[in-house]
Amino acid sequence: MDDQALKDYFQFDDYDLAANRNGKLSEKQKQKLIREYTKVTNFGLKLGLPSLALAVILLAVSIVFFKLLGPNVYATIIFMLICLGLAYYGLRNSNNARKVSVSEEITRAQKLAGPVRITESGQAGIAYLDLHGEQWVIDAEVAGNIHPGDIYAVYFGGENGDLLSLEWISKGA
Repeated sequence: MDDQALKDYFQFDDYDLAANRNGKLSEKQKQKLIREYTKVTNFGLKLGLPSLALAVILLAVSIVFFKLLGPNVYATIIFMLICLGLAYYGLRNSNNARKVSVSEEITRAQKLAGPVRITESGQAGIAYLDLHGEQWVIDAEVAGNIHPGDIYAVYFGGENGDLLSLEWISKGA
């Protein structure tokens, strides 16, 4: 796969490619990681805070109307516990994302180089890129342009080890 096809797919330019070849991430790639952390943090807050508020409201309703609710009080309590679980999950994810500084995450971006292998996923439009026991989901169109056995450099990082960039180095043996 030529450099231009890689640039088009990963939406990067010559500066990004040059930074990657020097073992660094460009500013644009750093901003992508920052956006990823923002999404994780925002998702946690959007799930956690309303769930916590609903759990508190349900607790108040259960206490005030305990006698009036009768057997329905148990359903209210169960629903309240589910809301508390969602609140815990959301707020914990948000907090964990905030604990890791973005600069720390950027320094965790890694590079692997070697012969790649393409594996079909069985789902339309999706394939897997395999390199040294690591695997990333890629678009099947891109997979069709990658020559298995050729040497590629794979740049990955972020919360989930997402594929950040892919660079063709040379033909395989």
